[in-house]
Amino acid sequence: DHFKAANDSFGHPVGDALLREVAARLTSLAAPGDLVVRMGGDEFILAQTSVQSRDEAERMAQRIFETISAPYLIAGHDIVIGASIGVYSMMTLYLVAERGMERELANTLVGISRIPVIVMALAAGWISDRFGPKPTIVLALLFSGLMVFLLGLLPGRWVLLAVFLQPMLTVCFFPAGFTVLSRIVPPRTRNHSVSLTAFIGYLIGGGLIPTVLGVFGDAKRFGPAFAFVGSLIFLSAFLMLRLDLRAEEEKGGG
Repeated sequence: DHFKAANDSFGHPVGDALLREVAARLTSLAAPGDLVVRMGGDEFILAQTSVQSRDEAERMAQRIFETISAPYLIAGHDIVIGASIGVYSMMTLYLVAERGMERELANTLVGISRIPVIVMALAAGWISDRFGPKPTIVLALLFSGLMVFLLGLLPGRWVLLAVFLQPMLTVCFFPAGFTVLSRIVPPRTRNHSVSLTAFIGYLIGGGLIPTVLGVFGDAKRFGPAFAFVGSLIFLSAFLMLRLDLRAEEEKGGG
């Protein structure tokens, strides 16, 4: 984190030296057989080849964070950067840790499950135009919430049904959601409203919910966590039913 700021402030030669120092620190943490790779820009991967548990991976992540965040002295400049570290995705971790799936298979399935989302995103606009944005949002929340709920409950390989359907149903929310947003807010504040909504959505979907899932996952209770989150999404559909879109459009237009 903050590499670009250091690179812009102190110049590219210092930035290049900083990257080499980061690579050296990561290499010093790697065990024999581990692999350290620079993916491009300021992104690195440390692949552990002999890790036996999630706890080991998390301990390594903490060591990486502490090591990378220690100050650097380069060309007379004291530079402090940070690191954002990811260990699996929540879905993959759930399939591996609690469903007993091989890691490679879980990663492959999660990746493949995102491919139909591209087509569904295109279809979602047509669905919203055909049936209206409000019914589309309600159905998207109901069925995506149901799929998240079933992620925690479906037995055996049946869980893969929810893995594939959940992102396809979730994406249907967004075209209809932004349509509603554009109708109910005044034109002069529309851009700010969209930006704020996107920020709040990321804060919840990319921060709060993964944190909740992670807390439950540490207790080996991913299933109940998915059921809980799914229930909240499902119930939010009933709040949408209370929205009088025509009245809000009149207020927004005024």
